[in-house]
Amino acid sequence: LLARGGWRHVTVIDCPYLSEVPAGLREHVHSFDAVVFADVCKHAQQPLALHAIKLHNERALPNAWRCIGAANTYNPLGSTVTFLSSDDILLAADSLREQV
Repeated sequence: LLARGGWRHVTVIDCPYLSEVPAGLREHVHSFDAVVFADVCKHAQQPLALHAIKLHNERALPNAWRCIGAANTYNPLGSTVTFLSSDDILLAADSLREQV
């Protein structure tokens, strides 16, 4: 999806370690022009937001970064409308284009 949106170099880092910024993420994040933290959790319960804030405060993130999550709303049984979608991620990435 990101390649179809014109993004040529995309790296996906899965961070299941939630209590602290993973060493691998800390090691590589400085080498990117833009970063999107895409958390499947709702905004109010978003562990990746803590990672983003820590890295931002350490000046480890590039100027172009976003942190997105699922909508803070009730999700009716069987509905995926409030889940984080690939379109949400593409919109966040596209919003960074002018900064890179």
